[in-house]
Amino acid sequence: MGNSSNSFLLLRASDIGFDGGDTILLYFLYNVTASALAIPCGKLSDKIGRKRVLVVGYLTFSLVYFGFALCKTKLLMALIFVIYGGYTAMTAGAERAFIAESAPPQLKGTMLGLHSMLAGIALLPASVIAGLLWDGIGAAAPFIFGGGLSLLSAVILALKLGDAAGMPKDSI
Repeated sequence: MGNSSNSFLLLRASDIGFDGGDTILLYFLYNVTASALAIPCGKLSDKIGRKRVLVVGYLTFSLVYFGFALCKTKLLMALIFVIYGGYTAMTAGAERAFIAESAPPQLKGTMLGLHSMLAGIALLPASVIAGLLWDGIGAAAPFIFGGGLSLLSAVILALKLGDAAGMPKDSI
């Protein structure tokens, strides 16, 4: 619920002085970073475990969103977009692998489909909440909210989910 539409990231970049063309370049930078790091992060999750990579990924998201909330300079904003690409690389494949490995064999496809459906459905209320926070409190508010929820998610995953998924607690 804290990961709203990426349009808010572009609005935030515009808010600190990027013009329309430069915000597109920032988004391109994010995508290039995510693509370049996807295989190395996937290999890392194979080596050290999905849960560890996901916890670091969610902590990275939290850092990125707090960065979006507090950012005042264009250079820092560009760096935040690069780090955001790192978050995407860490979590996109590892989440799917984690789900596939945790699901009963006969439900792997169903569980992956359910994950995609729920992520898509959650984007609408998350974006509505982000818009309300932006309009009601200010541009930093949706990012503080999202960063806080991601931090909470990382803690829950680190402490609890491994047990719920049938993995040993020390697997993280």
